Formats: sequence, C-alpha cells, structure tokens
Amino acid sequence: MCLLSYHPEIDKGRPSERIKIYDYENHRRVAFLPAMMEQARSLPDAWPGSIEVGPKTALHILRNRVSLMICSRGSVELKNITKNSFEKCLACHNGARGTTKPKKGDALKGEGNEYMKDCGCPTDTALIELFIVKATAGLGPPAPNKAQGIKTSEFYFNPVNLTIVHSVIEILSGHTTRTLFAPESSRLHTTVTWALKKLSNDDMCDKTTRKELKDLVTHFDEVMSKNEDRRRKGKGKAGPYVEVDEEEDDDDDN
Repeated sequence: MCLLSYHPEIDKGRPSERIKIYDYENHRRVAFLPAMMEQARSLPDAWPGSIEVGPKTALHILRNRVSLMICSRGSVELKNITKNSFEKCLACHNGARGTTKPKKGDALKGEGNEYMKDCGCPTDTALIELFIVKATAGLGPPAPNKAQGIKTSEFYFNPVNLTIVHSVIEILSGHTTRTLFAPESSRLHTTVTWALKKLSNDDMCDKTTRKELKDLVTHFDEVMSKNEDRRRKGKGKAGPYVEVDEEEDDDDDN
C-alpha cells in the first residue's frame, strides 16, 4: 500500500461542508474543506474569509489535516480519510523542534479545554496570532528571506506577548477573540457600539449627552441589523455577511 497526494474528490460529503466561508475571489460563500484549511494555515493571504465566521471555525485552521488517496496492489482507491494528527498554534506548527525549540511563553501553557491540545498554548493567544497573521497579509514586513537576513523565527509570537496584544486590542477596539472573527462590517459595528457606550460614561459627558449617545447606539444597531438582513437576502452578493460558527448553530437546533 502507498500514499498518494491529495485529491479533491476525497473532501466531498464531509461534515466540514457545513462550514461556509466567503470566497473573496469569486464573491460567493463556499464550503470550507480540509484542503482549504491547510492552505489558510500555511499561506497568510489564502482564504481571508476563514477568519470571518467565528473562533470555532478559525480553530479548524490550526488542526493538522491530511487528505490522502490510498493505492493498494496497483489500484487507486479514493477513501474518506482525514488525519487530525495534532492541534497547535501557528508558531508551534512552524517552529523548530527538540532542543532547538523556543521555550518562550512556556509558563502560560497548560492542558484542558482552554489550551491547544498538542502544544499547550492558550487557545485565546493562538487565535489572536492567527488573526494577526491573516489580517495583515501583504501589509507587514517582507516574507522570511535568508538572503536578506530575515529569519522565520523572527515572525513567531509566544503566549506572553500575545496576551499583551490581546489586551491592547480589547482596550482600543472593544474586541476579544469571541468578536474578532467576523466580517469587517461586523467588527466595525462592534467597535462603534463599544466606543459610543464608552463615551456615554459619566466621566466623559453630561446627562443630556449620555441620553443622546444611548439613543444613537439604539438607532445604529437598528440600521446595521436591517443592513445585514438585506445582505443575507442577497446571499452575500454585496460582500460577506455575518454568519458565525454554523456548526454551533446546527448543534443548537438539536
């Protein structure tokens, strides 16, 4: 028996087809298949819609998925096989191993539901790292290049500095990992609402202004809700609409 390369036919009929992401290249929603998840993990600019459907879907990117064709005695059999061999943050997926593996951030690692199964990094910091890498694709420094002296290791984060980054994101925008993984319109909605509520704080304005700001929040939420409804009816043709963690929605219906 031998193992051959990935074949798209193997992805058909998998539970992952229930996960939908927005395909910016073809302007439509598509099934987020295992091969696409691998691409999203290894290529920062691949499938940007993968970080717009909730943190649960984003975690699929950080799981090692290998789709295979099996050949036995000269014949090729297409089998529905996916190896989920490990679950790691990006730095641990791509980093060195053994004695050369960086030890930074080990103090914040652990076990259980709030940590990545195989590298032990906190799930929240792993998600923040993924969001940063995907959202800044093409905007950051050049890719690692030995000739230019830019090492791959210089791009790695660790749980300590990612915890700081996570806090700064929340302080400046009101976002956490529960709200970041959404289309840009939804992220802006969250930040605008958060900012208006912050401005209505007793220390920042008088009683009249506070009331006006609260009314503004209500009106803004209504406007954005109507906008999302219209975009849903248009099936996303005007751009990605909010559709977060479809797997969770399915479970709630049972």
